[in-house]
Amino acid sequence: MEIPQSCLDWLLEPENPSVRYRTLVELLGVPKDDPEVQHAQAAIPGSKPVQKIFSKMHLDGYWLYRGVGAGVAYAMSGSTHFVLAYLNDAS
Repeated sequence: MEIPQSCLDWLLEPENPSVRYRTLVELLGVPKDDPEVQHAQAAIPGSKPVQKIFSKMHLDGYWLYRGVGAGVAYAMSGSTHFVLAYLNDAS
């Protein structure tokens, strides 16, 4: 499948290093030891989307509710389980 250059340019913008990293590795097949890939991966923790997620974390290290499960459906977008799954996908 041919990806239009304008689409690739958008996916490779440095403002979203998670998307940039996954585009390089998963769409373009750039090796993970490539400096451009490593730079994108290193930028993920400091990126705005990731920082926004961590800014909503409780000081004790959880999101939304305290305790294992705590009656929270795992699909809730603010649960610790969901947030950790999202962060895993972001890297």
